[in-house]
Amino acid sequence: MRKSEKFGIVRIDIEKKQDDCFCIFSKDMPSLFLAGKNIEKLLLDVPGSIELLFELNHGLKVRVGRAVPGDEMAKKQPQTLDHSLWVFTVMES
Repeated sequence: MRKSEKFGIVRIDIEKKQDDCFCIFSKDMPSLFLAGKNIEKLLLDVPGSIELLFELNHGLKVRVGRAVPGDEMAKKQPQTLDHSLWVFTVMES
């Protein structure tokens, strides 16, 4: 990692609606909103959506990957942590 690189986290929320549609949104990134019936596909779209929103809204190139939770966090919410935390790295331009 270079000294000028910065890290951040985007937490997402997943809601299942009555019509078997899933909605993904984030309080950390209000412009992030995905919806559809296939949750696996939606989750695959999260990193690219975050990267695109950073580029469009802030002119920043970021790299996004899943966050690896610590042991204490995994004990509290083991069923959601693999999808709810995404780490991004702001790269030098």
